[in-house]
Amino acid sequence: MSASSTSSWSDKSEQKVFKCSAKAATKHPFSILMIGNTNWSTQLTEALVEYHENNHISKIQVHKAQSVKSALSTLSNVYADLVIILLDISKNDCLVDVEVNLLALEPALLCGRTILVNPINSIKRKDMGVSYENIDNLKRKYNLLIIHGNIENYISRMFLARRIMVYSYKINKNGLPNILEFNSVDM
Repeated sequence: MSASSTSSWSDKSEQKVFKCSAKAATKHPFSILMIGNTNWSTQLTEALVEYHENNHISKIQVHKAQSVKSALSTLSNVYADLVIILLDISKNDCLVDVEVNLLALEPALLCGRTILVNPINSIKRKDMGVSYENIDNLKRKYNLLIIHGNIENYISRMFLARRIMVYSYKINKNGLPNILEFNSVDM
């Protein structure tokens, strides 16, 4: 049986995790949870919405938070069809922050529904807090897609938004992801 997939917060009090659960997402617009730097997420959100609305009649929603943990505490009744984690590669602890965020997501969201975005790929190597090799190792560890781009100017930002949205359209067929639900049968 095929059903639309959305994500929600778990009700577990011991450890809150952003969960993926089957729901009727048809009454909700395509939704993105963006984790990272507030300034970057605002700029990228505007570009994503503009690109999508110029190419589709449907609407999208973008929810922003500094971390999955802060999203759990400040956003209620939120689901996401796609999770974007912005990389601040100028910070030495960037990959630690990313991994903490990844671990706060249900594993189902890591199966093609979470991407890493490096929004400042023009940074000089001497200004980087992490190496591309370490970024690539984390990407491989979780089998994630990473998109490098530049949000510093409008044209580059729109190109980055296009790349993200084209990917999301492919994995979410018409903006609504599909997930197979299997009933457990004891034998």
